Amino acid sequence: EDVIVIPTQSIQNNSEIQYVYVVENDTAVYTEITTGLTGSGVTEVTSGLEGGETLVTVGQTYLTDGSAVRVVNGEG
Repeated sequence: EDVIVIPTQSIQNNSEIQYVYVVENDTAVYTEITTGLTGSGVTEVTSGLEGGETLVTVGQTYLTDGSAVRVVNGEG
């Protein structure tokens, strides 16, 4: 069975809800997730994502659902 893992830093917490922002058409989309195991900077996602999504991993604490975002590849 395929396992979805994402960077732990991309996960936000609101009370008892865990969520990420998925990038769709240059827009941040609030997506609730359920997580499993965590280790080595990544966390298993047991529900909420299909796999292959582009996630916001930097600056997500300043976003709200529907915020405009731009994808930047690489470091720097």
